[in-house]
Amino acid sequence: MKFNQGLTESNRISMFCHSILLIVLLALITILASAQPHGVITGRVVTEEGAGLPGITLTIQPYSDGSPSGPGASSKTITSDAEGNFQFMNLPPRNYTIIVQSSRGYVLETPFNPSQQKLYRIGDNATIRMVKGGVITGRVLDANGNPVIGIYVNAIRIRDTEGKKTDVSGFSRMRLTDDRGIYRIYGLRPGTYLIATNFGLPTGRTMSAYGDQSPTYHPSSTLDTAVHLSLSPGAELTNVDIRHRGSRGYAVSGKVVGGNTSSGNFTSVSTIILYSVQSGALVGLTYTLRNGDENAFAIYSIADGDYEVIASGGGTSEDDYFRSEPRRISVRGSDVTGIELRLLPMASIAGNVVLETKPACDPNRKTAPEEIAVTTRIDEKIKAESLSPIPVHLPTTAANEKGDFRLVNLPPVRHRLETRLPNENLFIKSITVKSASALPATANSKPSVVTDVARSGALLKPGERLTGVTITIADGAASLRGKVQPSKDGGKLPARLRVHLIPAEPSSAEDVLRFGEVLTSDGAFAFTNLAPGKYLLLARAVPDNEPADRPPLPAAWDSAERLKLRREAEAAKIELDLKPCQRVKDFGLRF
Repeated sequence: MKFNQGLTESNRISMFCHSILLIVLLALITILASAQPHGVITGRVVTEEGAGLPGITLTIQPYSDGSPSGPGASSKTITSDAEGNFQFMNLPPRNYTIIVQSSRGYVLETPFNPSQQKLYRIGDNATIRMVKGGVITGRVLDANGNPVIGIYVNAIRIRDTEGKKTDVSGFSRMRLTDDRGIYRIYGLRPGTYLIATNFGLPTGRTMSAYGDQSPTYHPSSTLDTAVHLSLSPGAELTNVDIRHRGSRGYAVSGKVVGGNTSSGNFTSVSTIILYSVQSGALVGLTYTLRNGDENAFAIYSIADGDYEVIASGGGTSEDDYFRSEPRRISVRGSDVTGIELRLLPMASIAGNVVLETKPACDPNRKTAPEEIAVTTRIDEKIKAESLSPIPVHLPTTAANEKGDFRLVNLPPVRHRLETRLPNENLFIKSITVKSASALPATANSKPSVVTDVARSGALLKPGERLTGVTITIADGAASLRGKVQPSKDGGKLPARLRVHLIPAEPSSAEDVLRFGEVLTSDGAFAFTNLAPGKYLLLARAVPDNEPADRPPLPAAWDSAERLKLRREAEAAKIELDLKPCQRVKDFGLRF
């Protein structure tokens, strides 16, 4: 009996100790959890009329390396409620992307663009706008009026709803005709489309019984005479019939060479893309697997015309990105063979984001390095000389908790670094790179040269790894909002206006980060994230020949233009002194 009582007492002591240990562990977990700042991103999925969309599945993922991270513990998936509302909770501060997983027949109002992807941060309220997907349907008949069975039909979106050209390489829908020659393509974004048979077959002969025939465009045309179809949200275009021409198509073939890295890695898979010079449309695509030092390729079903062909590939590490120079070819009644595309290594930029720690505008708002996104923009003057108009998707990356960032897969041209800041309190103070000096080192120091990358840009060579870039961000930014008004009562403003900000201090005449320019919307303009200081304002009419879908580079990037802007602004004599954290609204600018 005493023995049993002793066991019971021992068990009680053991249970008591375990309880104390559990309480301590729970307390530690609570303390650690509370030490990590977490927050919420809310939002709503709406139609174009603003009505909430229920039952839309959304996933939020951290954005850290230029592309959304894959599914894992860090991602969260939820479904919008009856009013279209959603809420992602318990999120650490950083950049996030929101992905629509299921859409119930709706499509995103704005299609995915890797270089302009929307990033969200703690406290944001996201609006996901969706429109009802459109439909295009019709029949494909041969020259004798018989149905063409089992042929691929593509809907190729060439312009968006604003008339801007789209990158058709990523937004083409393909369907097969049935036994009646009927096709139906659904889930289409609004915009302007071409409809074609046998368009862009990856391997041509292996995918279709019609692989040796060139594309036919609605109604029975080549690319240059094809009818453009306008598709509005949720609309269904019927009787979009095609009389398939059955014209012979030709092959474009050759080999991809190169792709070796200094570390011994190599590009095992290459992508070869063929673009039309006339329209910029993708007309052919294929892949190759490495065989020794060469990759043979062939693209079939190509009509007569002028084209550019380019190869790209990636190896076993993030540095192993390659791209060939574009090769111009002409197809004229026969196959084009013997093309050699040499892979050249892409470049990269790495550095650090430095946050000046003292908040000036909001003492309770502390920015984390992970909230800063960094991207790059190509200097088009260099691009016109050395790059094809073939689209290049430039990466966007986010700094890590130490502020480090890295941009990879960059073409060897001049780049300008840009940032996406999480709020209006911040501004870019400087973008510099430190490099070794040509002068000999002394006993006490290693000489170095600090280059203002914001002013000069970074001209990269093939395979160059630019390191040591420092982006300094400060708190205390100002903002300016206003409207351009006619200088005379009853006057009329030009159809398009651009407003420029120029630093008024002579010492800042070459500080490119102090310059700014925006297009007006009905005369209204807005500048945010401005460094405090004195500014000159200037409005200019936009030239009629300036493309709406390809705005020019900022004028401040050119030294001669900076001087010209300053002279015009000094003559206009419109000056404004912006204090730290100042928010100027309803500023009237005469033109």
